[in-house]
This record gives sequence, structure tokens and C-alpha cells, in this order.
Amino acid sequence: MSLYRIISFIVLFTGVGVTLYFYTLNSHFTMDSHDHGEIDIPAEEENVPAVDGEIVEKADGTHEIRINTEHFSFVRSSEKNAGYHEGHAHIYVNGEKESRLYGERYQLGQMKEEALEITVSLYTNDHRALMHEEKPIETTMTYP
Repeated sequence: MSLYRIISFIVLFTGVGVTLYFYTLNSHFTMDSHDHGEIDIPAEEENVPAVDGEIVEKADGTHEIRINTEHFSFVRSSEKNAGYHEGHAHIYVNGEKESRLYGERYQLGQMKEEALEITVSLYTNDHRALMHEEKPIETTMTYP
């Protein structure tokens, strides 16, 4: 009876492990494939969204990005039409997309690389990049 339980345990958790592996593998491929174009904010708009940020070392030695926005709110989804005053951000580390951001802080953890270039770009909820005067609304920080 004991051997039967051990084998059942191994089979069950192997199946769960394989399922989770392929699920996360697929989500990494699809997360990068969201290219829905861009939305150009009219030149006459007075309240153009803006973003800036800084990399801060915390007391435990880890780092985080602190984001400040103007005329833009982080919102996970919206029932109304996607406008250019709410949405999310994309974080790029050395040119590679790292994550989506739905708040004002992003945990970087321990910094290991010599030099990092981190870019935070604003996006609408329908995944269009925010542009103004043909330039993306983004900020770039370097570490160290």
C-alpha cells in the first residue's frame, strides 16, 4: 500500500509540474506578442501624460523602481473606451521587455549586472503605446 501511494504521488505531481511548466512557458511567449499599435495624443491636448522614475535601494539591499506620473492613472482594466489618461506601463531592461506594471513601484531585487538601462513606457488598457509628437511617453533610468 505504501508503494502505491508513493507512485501515485509521483505521477500526480509530475503531471501538475508539467502542466505548470507549459502554462508559464506559453504565457512568456504570449506576453511579448501584444503589439497593438500606438495612440498619438493630439498636440492641442493640455494634459499630456508624463512619466518619470528613479531606482531606489531599500534597507534590505534590494532595489525598486518608483514611478511618478502626471495626468495618468494605473488601472488594470476599464469598462469605458480606452483613453490616454489611464492604463499600465511596460518595463524594459536593457531593451528586453521585463514586465507590465499596474502601480507606482516595481521590485528589481538584488542588482547583479554592472550596468542596466531600464525604460518605463506608458500604455493604454487596450495595449497601445502612448505617443506625443511622434515620441513614446517613457522614461529611462540607468543603474548604477
